[in-house]
Amino acid sequence: MVIGLHVSSIVIGLHVSSIVIGLRVSIIVIGLRVSSIVFGLHVSSIVIGIYVSSIIVGLQVSSIVIGLHKSSNVSGLHMVSIVIGLHVCSIVNGLHKSSIVIGLHVSIIVIGLRVSSIVIGLHEASIVIGLHVFCIVIGLHVSIIVIGLRVSSIVIGLHETIIVIGLHESSIVIGPHVSSIVIGLRVSSIVFGLHVSSIVIGLLVSSIVIGLHESSIVIGLHESSIVIGPYVSIIVIGLHVSSIVIGLPESIIVIGLHVASIGIGLHEPIIVIGLHVSSIVIVPYVSSIVIGLHGSSIVIGLHVFSIVIGLHVSIIVIGLRVSSIVIGLHVSSIVIGLH
Repeated sequence: MVIGLHVSSIVIGLHVSSIVIGLRVSIIVIGLRVSSIVFGLHVSSIVIGIYVSSIIVGLQVSSIVIGLHKSSNVSGLHMVSIVIGLHVCSIVNGLHKSSIVIGLHVSIIVIGLRVSSIVIGLHEASIVIGLHVFCIVIGLHVSIIVIGLRVSSIVIGLHETIIVIGLHESSIVIGPHVSSIVIGLRVSSIVFGLHVSSIVIGLLVSSIVIGLHESSIVIGLHESSIVIGPYVSIIVIGLHVSSIVIGLPESIIVIGLHVASIGIGLHEPIIVIGLHVSSIVIVPYVSSIVIGLHGSSIVIGLHVFSIVIGLHVSIIVIGLRVSSIVIGLHVSSIVIGLH
């Protein structure tokens, strides 16, 4: 049970039930086995019951309910795809079962590879990728980066950019203002070019590129490579697994030789680890703890857990096995517990 008084609330019930009450903005609930109930008083509420039932009550804006086994509207590639765009546009690609999107202002893109995907973007854009079960993310202001090597990836950026890399299942990118590029070499890829040009080379299956302003080049030699250059240019070479770079004003170059490389440059060239602007931590086995007071914090726990506390801007946590906990006091907080 979750009660969010001002911004958002997210609840995931894997077996029995999920209940959420949001007083101001939005609520998302996914019940995979039994039931889900949502009450949104102001903006929107979305519920997806995959097996039994779903109930939604929206008092002012909109409400959508989809039962995959009972009844559903069909307009997709394989099973079910449903899109509702209240203002501009919405795009949905359901590869296996279903995808649902609700965009209140601009645009939303959802790709569900196995079971389901749900996204709610209140202002600009939102992207969700469900590789096996579900993925949920809400970013309020700046940017979010998530890398799921085996299971899932989730990102929602309301203002600037977002990047998600799934090395084995899928890759999805949406940049509402600047640019985003994703290359998934195994399963699927999607591209949206708004302004200039984007170039992507996928050696095995497919490639996806989104260039909003200038240009981006990516070369994946074995697994995948991802680059995002909002202003100038970015080049990334991933020799074995993956490489991720985000440069906001100038340029960034990252080379990951074996596992992964992550760089976030907010003002000048990158860094892979910035002591003042951003913080990046990768712990392959046990735990990671990061506290960023002003800029940003990123934590990746590959086996056990990750904990992050950011007081001002943004926090990202990925727990691939057990749990993840995040507390953001001002802007945004993201928690992903896969198991």
